Amino acid sequence: MSTSLTAGEEASPHPDTVIVRVTGDLDLDTCPSLLLSLLAAVGEHPTVCCDLSEVTFCCAAGVSALLTVAHEAEGCGHRFVVRGAHGVTARVLRDTGVDEFLRLGSRGRGARGGTTAG
Repeated sequence: MSTSLTAGEEASPHPDTVIVRVTGDLDLDTCPSLLLSLLAAVGEHPTVCCDLSEVTFCCAAGVSALLTVAHEAEGCGHRFVVRGAHGVTARVLRDTGVDEFLRLGSRGRGARGGTTAG
């Protein structure tokens, strides 16, 4: 398991939405920087879509980071949605019940009840 992660913002076809595409591992070493990136995005954009389609590993630190961002978004009246989880990442989110909270999937529903962006 490597401990590298990149998180880059890109435009979305949906107004007021930014996509944060995450690549690499969500682990204890990488999650602090991901958390900072996602919190900044949530503070600046009404809707943030976190794309996990290129994430290769996720542990409890990743789950915690996603939940922290979802709660922060809800607290400031913004929306945080997650898409693209697969493999071990999807399994970890499913086994912890976080998938139900975040309503993962390309056609799922976001943490605040809207359809997934992107």
